Amino acid sequence: MRILVLGATGGLGKQVVRQALDQEHEVTVIARHPDKIDVLHHNLRCIEGNVLNPASVEAAIEGNDVVVSALGVPPWQPSCELMRRCIPIVVEAMQRHRLRRLIFTSGIVVKTHQLPFVPRMTMRALSRLMLRDQVSDKQAGEKILRKSDVDWTLLYPVILTDGPVTGRYRFGEDIVLRGFPKISRSDVADLILKLVSDKIFINRELFVSS
Repeated sequence: MRILVLGATGGLGKQVVRQALDQEHEVTVIARHPDKIDVLHHNLRCIEGNVLNPASVEAAIEGNDVVVSALGVPPWQPSCELMRRCIPIVVEAMQRHRLRRLIFTSGIVVKTHQLPFVPRMTMRALSRLMLRDQVSDKQAGEKILRKSDVDWTLLYPVILTDGPVTGRYRFGEDIVLRGFPKISRSDVADLILKLVSDKIFINRELFVSS
């Protein structure tokens, strides 16, 4: 497939790009600093630009089959309303090019009710102290996405770690989580690439955990 990956320079985005290329998908990325794309491949196309620039997004979306968003802001940085501003740009460009499929990665911090009691309280305290701006921005962006007519899937990974692909993970709309649940970025990327051609989980919200 032809896949546009947003957030390709982040930890999760890099995993999606590498695994997609390993599977011989054609991958397009948008990067403000193309030198941060640390992989070379004949199926990789890099567009220098910004996800908040409609022209960059328009150029990147053209010719693709699916959009994968691994966009995120580090906890120590303000959100600058990234999701609230970029999602309308992406959705409008998809509509113009009649591209329907979008996999959007959010985070468990937005859906803490799914966590067991102790990590739920810990995560909520962390959200109030450090992540309130980012959580609010994610929620606003997701609200815009739900109202759109694209075939979206919202993915909520638990605490992300580094590590290899294991394939030993669970996902669904209501899965049981225990302790402080974790999952590797590699396994999340593995699931994302399974979902790009999926027609079962359209307009559904999925949790994923090891």
